[in-house]
Formats: sequence, C-alpha cells, structure tokens
Amino acid sequence: MDDALQQLDQIVSNTLSSFEPKDAIFIVVGSLLLIFGRRLYWLALAGLGFAVALYLSREYLFFESVQQEVIVGVAAGLLGGILAVVAQQLAVRFAGIVLGAWGSFVIARILWPEADLLLAILLAVAGAGLGFLFAAKLFDLALVLVTSIVGAILISQHLYLDAAVQAVVWLVLTLCGVAFQLRRKSKKLRMRPRDD
Repeated sequence: MDDALQQLDQIVSNTLSSFEPKDAIFIVVGSLLLIFGRRLYWLALAGLGFAVALYLSREYLFFESVQQEVIVGVAAGLLGGILAVVAQQLAVRFAGIVLGAWGSFVIARILWPEADLLLAILLAVAGAGLGFLFAAKLFDLALVLVTSIVGAILISQHLYLDAAVQAVVWLVLTLCGVAFQLRRKSKKLRMRPRDD
C-alpha cells in the first residue's frame, strides 16, 4: 500500500513540475469533448486534425522550428473543423479513416518497434478501412467514440505521465466519455413525449 502511495505521489509531482498553462487549455477542451462530444463534434475533428498533423510533422517531416510544426497542425485543425461543419457525415467518416489509420500505425509501432515501416503502413491502411466502415455504419456511435477518443488524447497527453500510466488514463477517459455521452443520449430519448 505504501509503495502504491509513493508511486502516486511521484506521478503527481512529475505532472505538476512539467505542467504549463497551455496544458490547461488542452485539458479543458478534452473534458468538454468527453462530456458534450456529440454537440462539439467539429471541435473534435479540428483537434484530431491538429494532433495528427503535429504528430506526423514531429516524427516524419522534420521542420526546422516548432512554429512550422504548429502552423501545419493549426492548418489541419482548421481544415478538420471546416469539414465537420460543412459535411458532418463525410467529416465523421474521414475521422474514422484518420483515427483507424493513426491508431493502427501507433499500435503497430508500439507492439513491434523493430518491425519494418511497411508493416506499420499496411496495418494503418487496414485500420483506415475499418475506421471508415465503422463510421459509415454506426454514425451516432462513431460520433460518440471519435469525440471521446480525441478528448481522452487531449487530456492524457498533457498530464505528463509514464507511457503505461498514460495509456491506462487514456483508456479510462475514453470509456467514461463514451458511457457519459451514451447515457445522456438515452436519457434524452426517454424524456421525449410520445406521439400516440
């Protein structure tokens, strides 16, 4: 028990020492997405575009400055937000493709770090296809899932936790966001008057 409390104290002190004011913005936006995600789907897609573009620019494009990475991220975020407002169903399907591809790619790189990049890319293509099918067939559930995943990512990445703890926090937040939004939706459906 004492070891667990010491580990928790270490996690909290590491998080607080690394915490910056910008992190609070990401945590607030992530929390809003977990709670009101279906209503703020455009924000989720803008956040997803920003996060994916920032990740890809840091890992593979090697810009000369952080400002260039952020500009690419903001441009992708704006594109995602505009796409979400103009064409909601198309935007959610696109988000399914991006989340499926990105998630599969990241998982492949974590599980098989020594594997060929081609394997990770092939898994990303398969994940993109599955993401598209999921988003197309189960639109409302996909909207809830996309906003919960993006909200959980925004929060968990700005808590500065150990990778394993961060993964658990992300999973728990995602599940809480899905449960909260689905429960909220079912309450609204029960409160509607019947047309008899």
